[in-house]
Amino acid sequence: MDRRTFLQAVGAGTAVSLLPPSLVEALARPAPTGGLGLIEHVVIFMQENRSFDHYFGTLRGVRGFGDRNAVLLNAKHSADGKTSRSVLHQPDQTHPDGYVLPYAVDTHQLVGTAHGWDDGHEAWNRGRYDNWIPAKSRYTMCHYERDDLPFYYSLADAFTICDSYHCSVMSGTSPNRSHLFTGMIGYEPDGRRAIGNAAYAEDSHGGYDWTTYVERLDGMHSWQVYQEWDNYQDNNLEFHRPFKAVARKVLAELDLRSMHTFYERVREADSAERKRLFSALEDGVRTLNAVERRYYDGALRRVKPGRLASTFAADVAADALPTVSWLVAPEDQCEHPSSDGPSTGSELVWQALEALAANEKVWNKTVFLLTYDENDGYFDHVPPPVPPVAEAAEYVDGQPIGLGPRVPMLVVSPWSRGGAVCSEIFDHTSILRLLEHVTGVGEPNIGAWRRAVCGDLTSALDLDSSGSYPDFERPTPTQGSGPRKPSPPENQTFPRQESGSKIARPTPYQLDGSARQDVSAGRIWIDMSNVGTGTAHFSVYANRYRTDGPWRYDIAANDAQSDYFSVRTYGDGQYDLSLYGPNGFQRRFTGDLDSLGATTEANSIIEPETEGGIVTLTFTNVGTSDVTFTVTANGYRTDGPWTYGVPANSSVSDRWHVGWYGDRWYDLIVTIDIDPSFSRRFLGHLENGKAGVTG
Repeated sequence: MDRRTFLQAVGAGTAVSLLPPSLVEALARPAPTGGLGLIEHVVIFMQENRSFDHYFGTLRGVRGFGDRNAVLLNAKHSADGKTSRSVLHQPDQTHPDGYVLPYAVDTHQLVGTAHGWDDGHEAWNRGRYDNWIPAKSRYTMCHYERDDLPFYYSLADAFTICDSYHCSVMSGTSPNRSHLFTGMIGYEPDGRRAIGNAAYAEDSHGGYDWTTYVERLDGMHSWQVYQEWDNYQDNNLEFHRPFKAVARKVLAELDLRSMHTFYERVREADSAERKRLFSALEDGVRTLNAVERRYYDGALRRVKPGRLASTFAADVAADALPTVSWLVAPEDQCEHPSSDGPSTGSELVWQALEALAANEKVWNKTVFLLTYDENDGYFDHVPPPVPPVAEAAEYVDGQPIGLGPRVPMLVVSPWSRGGAVCSEIFDHTSILRLLEHVTGVGEPNIGAWRRAVCGDLTSALDLDSSGSYPDFERPTPTQGSGPRKPSPPENQTFPRQESGSKIARPTPYQLDGSARQDVSAGRIWIDMSNVGTGTAHFSVYANRYRTDGPWRYDIAANDAQSDYFSVRTYGDGQYDLSLYGPNGFQRRFTGDLDSLGATTEANSIIEPETEGGIVTLTFTNVGTSDVTFTVTANGYRTDGPWTYGVPANSSVSDRWHVGWYGDRWYDLIVTIDIDPSFSRRFLGHLENGKAGVTG
């Protein structure tokens, strides 16, 4: 497919497959097996400024607009002060509804939004996630659908998409790309933390002094940044002192101080001046020593406009692809909202994948990662994990550095076929951790908290099987949620997500949670546990009766924590608290310590390895009268409800075989007959270490 045909097809939202023919052929070949040692090349393509919901909120099978586990906003935002709506109802007192829902726009009706440190933290609002519109404007809520992004949706249907991949920083491009290239953000030359884009002033900026991953790789593994004369200042290596020193050395004859300024001059020059500039540049290159020359050729040299894809393709065809490659798009193909939009960027992705899949030898040892540096100012509904304790390495002026909002991540390789979803928590440092596995070169800049909470992307890969999966019907595009305008409609409808499921990659989480009422102390205790293989980040939100929080907890593998909430002090004995964890885990607890339900409880115990997976609910009554407990299926099964009479000072238990019903997913609500304020919700998934089905 030539460039014109591709762009016309994307613009028309054609229903035919837009995958490169070579990629379609590669999908039909069996995947090599044998573990991580199979991977010899990792290609990283980080594009600009899109949130996950903005691109993929309507894609089937992901945690999108139909998320049954969406965080609830505090009831203070509702008209009656009693109703907790989902986070998708972003408060906006200027709208007749009092809120704005995500609304569809086409790719030509986009307005840029604020996307810096201050407004990012204002939208986050200490995790309450209720201030997006004041911080970012109404345009934050716009999103695309399948017809707008047919190529990317086709990729997601064919390969693996990560729906818990977050950008690293609640800020803009440079600090997020710093985490990609170095695993951290350090300090500006003046001593301030590097949380903004100060390094864009390349001629005057003193440069960053912390070590990049390229410096650790150099001399041990091959690496290359593929970029054109215009790289939109998206190659953060240029901001670090070793590379700035090389740039100034090669440009000494021209008395220029940065490659950015040099290529600006080149683009503006006539042919004679351009020839003079490049002649002087090559004179400077000849003065470099061996290490400096590797830094120049790998990180600073740029190719002519329109040559990025062909240069990359030539290396693939010659089996000369380095161990690690970074693709850096020019402005008109970077997908920034101010550029030409998604279609030109997806064209570049198409060309890169076409080249990789055309060489079977290279394809069979390569992982291609497509992600986005930050969310711009576009809304995403999943609050990011942040450290529960204000660690110096992860906080600036009392505010967490990250994680930031979710951004898209597509993993394209022989080991990520089948249209799967990976829901382990990742951020940009996860890419470096995958590189650690592939190269054996560690990145000590990555902090302990990120290593604990974020995965290494290996769970997105199925390296030990042929990649055969159950068949799913190809989804049809959703019906539009209303007129496509660049501002929200006055008559709003809830955004529609495609129906159906996808393959679910296994995650390292085995989570449980229950409550205990302590009437004498005026408290409710929440007990949290994780019997999985990785650290899980939990958060507790107050839905009513108090407006502070949320409260955060990191629970390591095979560990547990408990915390209490003074519901007598906050709520006069009444409470409505939700406990959230990764991969759709939730518990919700409502009640009143001054009502009859204070002498009852419903607790859960998970047994992931018993009879395909069991959730046992125990109903306890320490009161003086009989109580009837009712369990209602809120999803995943259509039978029930089930009722249990529990005599005074007794308990009754029953087991739910979630492996038999709901593909190991469960969503159960418990109520009692003597107190309408009492309820418990149990929502989650039991892992078995194997691929399953999304829920």
